[in-house]
This record gives sequence, C-alpha cells and structure tokens, in this order.
Amino acid sequence: MNVTWRGIAEGDTVRPAPTRRRLRILREAVTHGRPGLLRSAALMIVLVSLAGAATSLTLKGMVDGAAEGAWGYALTSAGIAALAAGVNGACLRVYGNTHDSLAATVGARINTETVRITGDMPGTDHLEHPEYADQIALLRKGGAPLVRAAFSIADLVSLAVRVLIAVALLAWVHPLLAVAPLLAVPSVLLAGRAQAHVERAALDAAEHVRTADHLHSLFTHPTAAMEMRVFDCADALDRRADEAWARAARIRLGGAVRASATAVAGWLVVAAGYVGALLLVVAEARAGRATPGDVLLVAQVLVQLRGNVSALATTTRQVSAGLRMADRYAWLVDRAAEEHARYSGTAAVPDGLTAGIRLEGVRFSYPGAARPALDGVDLVLPAGRTVAVVGVNGAGKTTLVKLLCGFHRPDGGRITVDGTDLADLDIAAWRARTSGTFQNFLRLETSVQHSVGAGLAERMDDPAAVTAALRRADAEALLARWPEGLETALGRSYREGAELSGGQWQRLAVARAMMHPAPLLLVLDEPTAALDPVAEHALYERYVGAAARVRENGGTVLLVSHRFSSVRMADLIIVLNGGGVEDIGTHDELVGRDGSYALMFRQQAAAFA
Repeated sequence: MNVTWRGIAEGDTVRPAPTRRRLRILREAVTHGRPGLLRSAALMIVLVSLAGAATSLTLKGMVDGAAEGAWGYALTSAGIAALAAGVNGACLRVYGNTHDSLAATVGARINTETVRITGDMPGTDHLEHPEYADQIALLRKGGAPLVRAAFSIADLVSLAVRVLIAVALLAWVHPLLAVAPLLAVPSVLLAGRAQAHVERAALDAAEHVRTADHLHSLFTHPTAAMEMRVFDCADALDRRADEAWARAARIRLGGAVRASATAVAGWLVVAAGYVGALLLVVAEARAGRATPGDVLLVAQVLVQLRGNVSALATTTRQVSAGLRMADRYAWLVDRAAEEHARYSGTAAVPDGLTAGIRLEGVRFSYPGAARPALDGVDLVLPAGRTVAVVGVNGAGKTTLVKLLCGFHRPDGGRITVDGTDLADLDIAAWRARTSGTFQNFLRLETSVQHSVGAGLAERMDDPAAVTAALRRADAEALLARWPEGLETALGRSYREGAELSGGQWQRLAVARAMMHPAPLLLVLDEPTAALDPVAEHALYERYVGAAARVRENGGTVLLVSHRFSSVRMADLIIVLNGGGVEDIGTHDELVGRDGSYALMFRQQAAAFA
C-alpha cells in the first residue's frame, strides 16, 4: 500500500467549515466549561436589554413631567432611571467577569486539545513545516476568540432585541424614524470583511513573529549564550529579531488600515442616518407635533442605537474571528483524521523476525526539495543482524531511519516486515516493538528514573529496569556522582538539578533506548557523537551485548554513524550516496573494493594516526 505525501498547500490550508460544524465547535468549547456561568451570562443579557429600554422611557418621563409641572411623575421617573443605570452597570460587570472566567477555562482546554491532537498523530510530517506551525501557534491561543464568539452570538440576540425596542420607540415618535436603524446594515456587513483583513495580516505575520521569538529566546539559553558571546553576535541577532518584529508590525498595520477603511465606509452611512433622524424630530417639535421629551427620547435612543451598532460591528468581528478559529480547530481535527487514515493498518506485528525488513524501490521527497532524499532504494536488513549505514551528509541516512520507524510514508515503493507491508501493520504495535536513540536526542529534564524509564512507559517506575538499562548503556557509573541516585533531578529546570555534559545526556538517551527488552528494530543513530573515544569504545562493547539480545528475537540493529571504527562491528554495512545505495558488504569487503567507503575509512584513520 503506497500513500503519497500530501503537500503543505493541499493538506495545511484552512478552509471555512460548514456553518453547523462551526457552531457545534463553539457550543462544545463553551459548554465544556462551567454551565452555571453560561446561565448567569444569559440572565445578564436579558437584564441589560430591559435596563436600556427603561432608561430611555424614564428620561422622556422626567423631561415631560418637569415641563408639565408633574414633579412626582418626574421624580419617580428619575428614580427608575437611576435604578436602571445601576442594574445595567452591575450586569455588565458580572457579564464581563463571566466572560473572562470562561475564556481562561476554555483557553486552557483548547491549548491542551491542540497539543494532544498534534501529539497523537502517528507521523511527523506536520511537525516539519512552518505553515503548520503558524496555524498551531494561532490555534493554541484560540480559547479567548472562541469564547468571545460564543458570547457574541448571544450578544447578537440581545442586540437584536435592543434594536427592535429602539425601532418601536422611534416609530412611536414618528413612523419615518423607524428607518434609521436600517442604515446600520452596511456597517454590520462590512465588519466581517474588515475582520478578514485583520485575520489575514495576523497569519501573514506569524512566520516573522516566530522568527523574532526564536531569536530572542536564544538570549536566555545557556548553550546559545556561549556562542553568542564568543562570536559577539548578540547585537546582530537582536537587530534581526527587531527587523522581524518590524516586518510583522508593518503587515499587521497594513491589515488594520485596510480594516479601518472598510469600517469607515459603513459608519459614514450610519452618521448620515442619525443626523437626518435628529433633524426630523426637531422639526416635529417646532411644529408642535412632538414634545421636548420626545426630542430627548429620540436623542437618547439614537445614542443607544449608535452604541448598539458599534457593539454589533464589534460583535460581528468577534464572531468572524471565533468562526475562523473554529475553522482552524476543524482543520486540525480533519488533518489528524487524514493522518490516522494514512496509518490505518491493522495487521499484527510478528513476535520475531525471520526474513527481516526489505525496502523495494523506496522513494521519498521532502516538499520543496530539489531532489528526492531517497530514490529507488532496494535493501534487505536481515533478521538477527547488525546493519550499519554510512554516507556523507545528505546521503539519506536519517530519512531511511524515519521511514523504518514509520514517521513518514514512502512516496513510492514499499517497506515490508517479514513480507508484510509496513503500511499495513498496526503502527502503534510496530512502535511498541522498536526502540532507538537519534541524532537530536531528547534531553528530558526530570528525574533520572523517569528520564531513562520513558523508554518503556510500563516500566518507567521500575528502578531495577532503569538500572539495568543504564548498565547496558555503560551509564551506571553516572549514578555514583549523584547522591540522590535515580531520584536525581536533571537539568536547569530544577534549582538543585544536576548539570549534564552533552556526552552524559547522550548516555542517558542510549539507556532510554535500552529499556526495551526485545525490540524487533533497535535504531542507534549517531549514538556516540558526543562521547570521547574511550567512552565510545566502552559503549560499543555494550552494543555487542544489546545486539545479541535483539537477535534472539530475530530483531535488527540499525547503526548509523560517521565513525568507521564503530561500524566495523556490524554484520553488514550499507553505503548511501545521493539518496541511493552505492555499495553493500562487510567492512573487509568494502575496504577491498577500494570504493568511497574505503576512501572515507582511510581518510578518517589518517586523521587519528
């Protein structure tokens, strides 16, 4: 079964989801929070709407009562107006606090869900592309926009009620005044378009923001700080970060300007309508067909209506932003579903290998690459053997490792495990039977027990298993340096954390790979790059034992290394060059053929002579 790579333009483009799905995501995001707060918010919306209408009517009563000498009526109206204003202010405060509380709750959940969904994807294609990172960075901050959108939808209902009340009050004074609210429609319609400009600018600026964040983060990283001081490049990097921030700011400013221009067009229509309405009611009052209270009522309603229209425009923008965030969440869920579909194999993984792992015409290219990383590779990794892979940088060694571990699927050809296509195997079961340490190994800052024990989760808390893994990795002596033993905290994340050298971290990474009792595939990708020659020799003696343990199940040990003194122990050596297989054989055979392997071996040997 071959699965073609889905490029970034096809797989990581966020498109609008169906409206029903958008609303479902908003509902699920908010209702997952605290239902009591939602009921409180709904009540506040109703009370604010009633308080606004009461304020307008009582102001008219105050003016007309005073004009007619009905002071009791005027004072009563004033008291009701004051009460309505107090209720309105209190309800808005409660409503705001409710929104903030839910935003924090939902924001934490969305961030957690985003990380969980991303981490659960069986492959790693998505983690290697900045376009994906841009979308995820925005989505992880999507809790507040989702809550605002959900609240804004409720606000739209409240605003609609308030607008209807305003229309009724205006029509009561004069029928033509009921037309005034309709002039707000262009402003509302243009609000969504204005928000689209802002959203596009934020996405376009995301890469520059990530660049600036990365550069500035280096200033607080101890390892980076050493090189920055040696090369005296801190000021230069700071300038690069500032330039990235400036580019991001220009992009965002451009989006804001376009959004403002769009919004202004709508507001000009609103302003014209309000001026016309005020002129009409003043003319009616001069003609004796309206009271001073009517003039105040219309002025008050128009002021409220202006606020409502402004809120409506803001609410529309918030709904648009929230729906866009819902689109991103739907995209992530769909992206994960597609990824799981690509890894939908259910075939059982054998308990042991008899034939081994075979690559048949395997081809793989990274998006945008000028040439394939692997091109038509035919290989057999025999069961029960140690196989070394060598080659210059860019030969395809790491890509081969990724394909064997199932991090990527081949673009062409196939990989079989004892005759069964790797794509047809249960990927979780296959990973459960693999182990390894990689070039960019994990520096897990926790206790020694858990840092090493993470290599086999079900035995993470088993001190005997961790000690045995440390012994197999020739790293047991490290415990003698740490008074707390396996409970020693590692790294600078802890106040009393042990400081480790690169070689010590690598030994722990190798120990983590040795946690697995009987893997079918043990990958050792540059496992001694940070070790000195003495430590390297001692560790490779341990590998002989590890290889024997793996071979008992017919498993394969895959050793990737630039050090030819290390790969001599392998039963079979594969020479990669330019994404293809150049040569295969034992060390003695390859040296005897006087090809590129022999040349590289002699050059390296001469360097240590």
